Order: sequence, then C-alpha cells, then structure tokens
Amino acid sequence: MDSLKILVLSATAPKIIEQDHDYNGRGWIDSYINLFSSDSSIKLFVAYHTRYPDKPKQINNVNYYPVRDGLTYNFKPFNIIPRYLGKKECLKDIDNFMSILNTVQPDIVHLFGSEWCGIRLLKYCKFPIVLHLQGIVSICNYSFLPNGTNLWNLYLNSLKVPIKTIKRISFPFLYKNFLYIAKRELEILPLLKYAFGRTDWDKESIKLIAPNCKYFYINEILREPFYIAKKWNNPVNNKITILSTISDSSYKGLDVIFKTINVLKKLSKQKIEWRIGGISDKSESVKLYKKLHKHKECVKFLGILSAQDIIKELQNATLYLHPSHIENSANSICEAQYIGTPTIATNVGGTSSILSNDAGILVSPNDPYEIVSAILKIWNDKDFALKLSRNEILTAEKRHDKIIIKKQTINAYKTIINEVINHNNQQK
Repeated sequence: MDSLKILVLSATAPKIIEQDHDYNGRGWIDSYINLFSSDSSIKLFVAYHTRYPDKPKQINNVNYYPVRDGLTYNFKPFNIIPRYLGKKECLKDIDNFMSILNTVQPDIVHLFGSEWCGIRLLKYCKFPIVLHLQGIVSICNYSFLPNGTNLWNLYLNSLKVPIKTIKRISFPFLYKNFLYIAKRELEILPLLKYAFGRTDWDKESIKLIAPNCKYFYINEILREPFYIAKKWNNPVNNKITILSTISDSSYKGLDVIFKTINVLKKLSKQKIEWRIGGISDKSESVKLYKKLHKHKECVKFLGILSAQDIIKELQNATLYLHPSHIENSANSICEAQYIGTPTIATNVGGTSSILSNDAGILVSPNDPYEIVSAILKIWNDKDFALKLSRNEILTAEKRHDKIIIKKQTINAYKTIINEVINHNNQQK
C-alpha cells in the first residue's frame, strides 16, 4: 500500500477554517490534522459540518469540504425556526456527505464522534468507517440529571435564562436533544465494525451496543502548546488554589464543586480560591446550583480559556480537580497530567483508565468529604504532591506521545483496510 487516502468526518470545522470562532474545544481535530497532514504517505481530506456558507479549499496539502447544516439560515434569527418545529437534523446533509465520499473515494473514513448526524453514514457508506469515540450519549444520557436534580428543576431554572429558553438551547431542550441523540445511536451503532477508543469504559460500552465491533486502543493527541509548556513545579501559595475546567452543563459537576467548598470551609481554616474555566458567573449551571453557592468569595469564573491561558492556570494552581458526573476520557484531565499539576477526578466513566498508575487521585462524585480529604492531602504533603506530579507526567507523556499515536493509528488503518479487502475477496 503506497499511500493512504483518509477522509476525516467532523461535526465542527477545524480552527484553520473558522479562525474567528470563539469556541476552544476542538483541539482533537486540529491536533489530528497537524500530525497527519505533514506525512507524504498520506492524502488527507476533511469533510466538516458547519453553520456558515463556505466552499471547498486546499490548505497545506489538506482538502477541506464544508457541508452546510441544512437547519441554518444566512439570516441568523431564522435559525430558531427548526428548533420550534422540533427538527434535530437535516437528512439532506447526509446526501451531501455521501457526495463527498463518492468524490474522494477514500481508503478509509475516520469519523470523529457518534453524537452528530454523521453517524448515519454507517448505514450507507461502502467505504470502511472507523468511529473515533468521544462519548457515548446513549450511556452518558443517564447522568444528565445528577443526584438531587430533575427535569422540573431544569424547567424552573430555564426561566432565569430567558434568551437561551427563547432560542431553545437551555438545559431542558439540551436534555431532549440528548434523548434524540441516544435513540439515534442505539439505532445506528449496532452496525459499527471498527472503533478507536482510550478507556476500558468506552471499550466495554461500545461492545454492549455493537457486539461485532473491533476495538483499537488509540490515545488522544493533545493541543500543541501543551507539548512544549513548562511543567508544574509546586508553586508557593498562601492559599489552596484549585483549577477546574468544565462546560456549562448540568452533569459537569459544578454542584460537586460548590458542595466541596462548603465542606472545606467548614473543616479547614485554610484560604481557598477555586478558579473555574469554561463558564462565566452568568452561566445556566451557576443559576441551577445557586442555592449551593454559599462562599462566592472563594470562586472565580474565568469563562472560555485558550490553551495558553489553561497552561498558565495549571502551572500556578495547587491542584486540578475534575468534578464531572460522567466522562469518557476528558482532555482537560490529560492536559493537567501532562503539565504535572496534581490531579483529582471523580471516578466515573473512563476516568479510572486515565488516572491509572497513581497518576492522580480518584474520588466519589457524591462525597465532598472524600474530595476534601484528597485536596488537603495534596496541600499538606508536598512530597506526596511532587510524587503525584511525577507519576502524572510519566504517564501522560507516554500516553500522548505523538509518534506512537501516529504509528498506532496508521497500523490500525492498514489492519482495517486489509481486513475489508480480504472479506470482499472471500465474498467473490
């Protein structure tokens, strides 16, 4: 096999295409393109879903094909119409992706994520598709409403975010969208034959839904700035400085943060500053858990952060804490480990695979006393904190080695292609 023709399918546009987009959570697709586009033995094509009108283009030897979301309009206020009509996806988009597939004629299709309409291509595509697992909504769906929260709470809380409610993007509508995505996954995923994943949780989960799927352990490529950043070096502070980076979702654990602060303030006289990236103080989740937010002087909401901002926060923090109620393999945990910031994470989903080899502390999401105990252990025992940091760095540098990941990925591609060729020959 002289060269590989790879078509990547993405639910979002790479940063190189939509430079001015204010969302910083697309590192996976950008990192993949940066790593594989420079390889002369690979011909890389990227088809992506976008809300904006665009045309195919070639940048740095990569061919990009936009598929305009059929539920969007040039006049933005009209975008609310499909939501009021209950439309979740436009099946014409699948026809457009299929047209690109037939134009490119790839050796293999690398599909990022099962949470978007691209998963429907499993029903129609004649080319081998490998799904890059990013989360399995049909399973994560059960954690959308954490302990103590119900749908009625979400509806009442949505009155506090009238603009989001009018746009139908507040939590109750996101929950309904989760249910739709889960139903679609359970309908389509049984057809899946190949998957890339990173944790025992996603391996076992996908095997339940798609029992005939062949699973490959392929670790994630981090954003480039993390590979060259200086490591954490136990900064001197007169207070416990905790960093968490989460999104504005009911299941991302802001309630856990507030509960933990309350217990920490009760049991310790130590000063604390909890810095939260990813959401602002006006976020819907802040309003949802407002009754738990009793120590406002301890919390600073940082909003959306760039990679460089996160690195600086990690370098200056006492520890990183990931409070989510469900995860597969959170990149924010992996980034903290790569920098070497002592890490605590709730033992949910695939997180135990990420924190193996003593590369962090696992805690129960519903036990703020256990979380406080872990925080104080890191704060009071500097030798332990440094040991934890070293373990994290060793684990993360090995896990996110770009050369190893690239080799594993290409070998997996070739295995899949050869398996398909042999199967087709046997059918003749």
